[in-house]
Amino acid sequence: TSEIYSSISKGVYSMKYEQWKSISEDAKDLINQLLTFDPEKRLTLDQALGHPWFRRKLLNGTSGVDTRIADHLLSFNCPNIFHKKVWDVIV
Repeated sequence: TSEIYSSISKGVYSMKYEQWKSISEDAKDLINQLLTFDPEKRLTLDQALGHPWFRRKLLNGTSGVDTRIADHLLSFNCPNIFHKKVWDVIV
């Protein structure tokens, strides 16, 4: 896990693993924009919530989040506003 955080903090990650095959292109795009290394180019909270993936989920009233992913999010202790806002939308 520390290797993953280290890689992401350097802007190095891949979505070519088996786990990513079932993830929508919209979701991948959102994640890519949220993990943009340059903070000036990274999405703001408002931009992220306006992303097509969030808009579609909000309109449908469903998150479509795999329960395993939700469990990991719940166990991830990140006391920032963005994390709390995202969790509010997903749930």
